[in-house]
Amino acid sequence: MFFFRNEHLAVLICALTESLVFASLKNDTIKIGTSSTNIVPYLPMRWKEEIKLAVQSSESTCAVEILAVIQAVESGQTWAVQMLDASSGFVRGNILDLGTYDECIEVNGQSDNVSIRGKLCMVSFMSTFRTLTPAISRVNDRIFSSVCFPSSCNETQVEQIMNAALRNIPVLSDLGFSVTEALCAREEVEGFSVGTLSTIIFVVAVGVFLIFCTVCDFVRRRRPAEASSLMIKFSKFSLYTNILEMFVTKELPAIEGMRVLSMCWIVMHHQSFMFLLIPTVNRADVDKWYNSWTSLYIEAAPFAVDTFFLVSGFLTAYSFFLARKSGKPINWRRFYLHRYLRLTPSLAFVMLISSFLARWNENGLIGGSFVARSVENCHENWWVNLLYLQNFVNKERMVNAAISWIIACVLMLLCVGSTHYIYNTDIGYNLALETVYALTLRPFWSIAVVWIVYACTQGYGGPVTGFLSSPFFQPLSRISYSIYLIHVGIQVMRLTHERTLAFVANSTIIEAYLTNMVMSIGVGFFVYLCFEVPAAVLENIFTNRVLGSNQAIPTEGFDKKTRISNEAAKDK
Repeated sequence: MFFFRNEHLAVLICALTESLVFASLKNDTIKIGTSSTNIVPYLPMRWKEEIKLAVQSSESTCAVEILAVIQAVESGQTWAVQMLDASSGFVRGNILDLGTYDECIEVNGQSDNVSIRGKLCMVSFMSTFRTLTPAISRVNDRIFSSVCFPSSCNETQVEQIMNAALRNIPVLSDLGFSVTEALCAREEVEGFSVGTLSTIIFVVAVGVFLIFCTVCDFVRRRRPAEASSLMIKFSKFSLYTNILEMFVTKELPAIEGMRVLSMCWIVMHHQSFMFLLIPTVNRADVDKWYNSWTSLYIEAAPFAVDTFFLVSGFLTAYSFFLARKSGKPINWRRFYLHRYLRLTPSLAFVMLISSFLARWNENGLIGGSFVARSVENCHENWWVNLLYLQNFVNKERMVNAAISWIIACVLMLLCVGSTHYIYNTDIGYNLALETVYALTLRPFWSIAVVWIVYACTQGYGGPVTGFLSSPFFQPLSRISYSIYLIHVGIQVMRLTHERTLAFVANSTIIEAYLTNMVMSIGVGFFVYLCFEVPAAVLENIFTNRVLGSNQAIPTEGFDKKTRISNEAAKDK
């Protein structure tokens, strides 16, 4: 029933050949020892002799070079092995055969009154053979292959059947190959659960409500004298009004630019991480790439998170002192209520989608198990996220502006450059340096960002302020939180639909990042208008009625209209 494709055997033979070359280049005779005499029968000697006979009758340059390649292979020269390996890419890390997922799941037949449906399973091979182990260990110790099984077979049965098949193939059993693990794609979801239907109905209801409110807004604008108080309240949820509001410039526009750029940097960092979750044809090159300076923009991305924290703290402190300056009392109950209502609706929507709609992406070998684990975590820990208990539950101006800018730039370059050495596996571990890095890098980065915030808000930013205050950043800043929430889901969704091996390079990461970024902006735009803005409108209606409108303090940067009204109230 089950067959090994020729390329699978070729990969194993290439692994064997490469291990011999690797050992010989290292002059490591101990790794080979006397066992090399047992390996010779498995080397593809017959095809070499046939090729020699075929080309010896020819006097062309091709014939001469082919003979030279064969001789180089026999003598174990690296470049010759590389030519052989180019057909499989084993040495570069192409150790995984994805099969054809769609072809397998389309299988639906009958034999002897037994219905058969296909299910693609991935099995991992490991060899106990001493000579083969050095080569395989360079690519995570295992080789992976995909096989189509009947859908009724579970992963344990797949492992047992494959091991039984290996024992009957001498060329593999003698080399100590066995299946150590099997992972099967989940079957496609059929039907709708109560949670799925409820989620779809809820999303549709929100959309219908917002469209209704938008119509009320247009009616109110046409006939303002006839607009009732209820229609005016409905108009506050209008998509049209809230889209226009996104382009209103806030009082501290440079902060918006910093927020957007940091968010984009974080999304790119997560995009590079996604390439570690999918099979690639050049896995062995990934380590080299991470150790090179060309990956620095990925290695230093965690500093963008520090920028987010600092900007958030700055805006909260700014709003607090601005309220104190205006003479208003501080209503801490409304302060925390605003923070909760500001963050939670969009988070709850993303969790709802992850819990009940993401299950449609659980099928497939690539990312399917990742999605399944995420859905399970949402079901188990939804209350922890909604109550923001992640840290408690399941826990395992200078005396000169030019000089300050120079210091800030030097600190940032120091942080970014040092990060490369931290993640570079070619550099040995140094406890003293690692300690210094851990104690200084993040504080240095925050100090540099503090100066940028101060300079851009106090008139010392020059062209930096002009760039960060660009109107382009204003609408993107409004939806940055929504983009942050949903971008990983979009990346995983696209990951689960991959059917071929990926090639990791700067160009492919940037291409995937731009695609996912555009999609995240579109979905984030929807989440912002449908959940974040309506929640803010409801908060204003509720707090103005229950808590009073003159006891609240804002927790985000004011727009110009808000500040003018505050100053007018203070003058009175």
